[in-house]
Amino acid sequence: MAQVIYPFQEDDVDVIPDQTIPEFFAEQNILVTGGTSLLGRILIEKLLRSCPNIGTIYLIVRPQNGVSPIDRIKDFDNHVIFQRLKAEHPKALAKLSVLQGDVGELGLGLSTEDRQLLESNVSFVFHLAANSHLEDPLQKAVLVNSRGTRETVSLALGMKKLKAFVHVSTVFSNADHFVVEEKLYPAHGDWRTIIQAAEMLDPPTFNILTKKLLGRLHNTHIFSKSLAEHVINDFKENLPVIIIRPSILLATLREPFEGFTDKMTGPVRLFTAASKGFLHVALSDQTVTQDFTMPDVVSKAIIIAAWKRAFQQSKILQIYNASTYKSIAGMTTYHFREVGYSILRKAPPRGIYTQNLTLTRCTFIYYLLFYSFQLLPSLIIDGLLRVFIMMKSCGNCNCSLLNIQRQIFLTLKELSPFMLKQWKFPNHNFLDLENYLLPSDTDDFQYYLGEIDIHKHYTTCAQMALRHIYKEKSTYEENTELQIRLMILHYILTTTSTFIAVWLLFQYSIPTKLFYKLINAITAVLMI
Repeated sequence: MAQVIYPFQEDDVDVIPDQTIPEFFAEQNILVTGGTSLLGRILIEKLLRSCPNIGTIYLIVRPQNGVSPIDRIKDFDNHVIFQRLKAEHPKALAKLSVLQGDVGELGLGLSTEDRQLLESNVSFVFHLAANSHLEDPLQKAVLVNSRGTRETVSLALGMKKLKAFVHVSTVFSNADHFVVEEKLYPAHGDWRTIIQAAEMLDPPTFNILTKKLLGRLHNTHIFSKSLAEHVINDFKENLPVIIIRPSILLATLREPFEGFTDKMTGPVRLFTAASKGFLHVALSDQTVTQDFTMPDVVSKAIIIAAWKRAFQQSKILQIYNASTYKSIAGMTTYHFREVGYSILRKAPPRGIYTQNLTLTRCTFIYYLLFYSFQLLPSLIIDGLLRVFIMMKSCGNCNCSLLNIQRQIFLTLKELSPFMLKQWKFPNHNFLDLENYLLPSDTDDFQYYLGEIDIHKHYTTCAQMALRHIYKEKSTYEENTELQIRLMILHYILTTTSTFIAVWLLFQYSIPTKLFYKLINAITAVLMI
């Protein structure tokens, strides 16, 4: 494969672009990986709507659950996120070109013809594809996130017209530092060696290495994304590369409309689980302020950074923390919970139990409340359902409350390190991108972070999550009556459980060590 060497200068030259973003992207062909993700769709929508003369947007899409890549993209036509685009530019979606591939495969799973097509035509690469499941085995995470980045870079090296390569990482890729600046941190391992090991070793053998490799990083996703940043860094002299690090994606701020999300991110998942009565206790520090960002703001940063990078000749790796650090008055976990309560009081959704969430830093209290008010009631209800209903209709039903509690337990286990500690993500470079905008681009691409009413925005996000994820349609009166009944049931169960627990404690004087052994045994079963 021919490798293109860009004539970079020794020092970074801060060049002011002299073409507007729509003018510059006119007739330019784009490659987007991860285009079916929440951020990917919002980026595509923004490119097509704000740069109407853009060329072809190529998407590498894999078959999923028996659905072909073309059929997956056909869903865009009816998706709510593209309705504004279709109203303003009815034929814009025709500019999407679907190529079958898989970022988790060698060569991205592309055919020879498709690879040659991309190498000949693409001017910008937006690499968003990633495996974002925190609990996935390290081998899978490395092959998709780290090797997938290497394979995308390998493809870009053959692109004769390439002007910018944007790699989307995460601010938590360096979570062993509590202040993560816009710079590259030391590697946690040699990416070449680790990718080679992931390719050669069988899963059980590679899993043995996981704990040693992760070190102070919290999960496999973070580790593999950290490796990917060093893949990008090692090719900075040969490619015009950029790294964008978003913080936790919540919901859209403005475009195409406020509050949209269809992804079960950490905060959205916790809110919806609590609103439905599945979640009653979380291991969290109430004083920690979480850094949430908005996917439409990140998509603007991606576009501006690529546009700016195309005008510069530099071998300096440019990194942007797409966070809201000091841009808005963030909310603590406690205030986030209170906003959730205010939403539920105004429009209570249908649930199986009352909405009552306790936040605690104490592991002992967390396990005590988890087993008392989540696990044991779920076991009892599952047992009653099996006796009276399930045995006749679907004797081997997997949609049990115990399965839901297991998913919640594993989710909180992965999220608890981030809910107990405070991180800071300085974002000077990210905010400075706005200063490069030409006057005619300001309305379309400015972030408008300073105008956010954070309480109002979170309220809109939560309401949209219930509407788009849970398809909530019940009336206020129906749900309010149900919540009153569930609240009465909650007080009865709470009083009874507390009385029984105190009686057993004084009657039998259960030793603390025995209690912890019981906790460990049940936890081990949940983790299976």
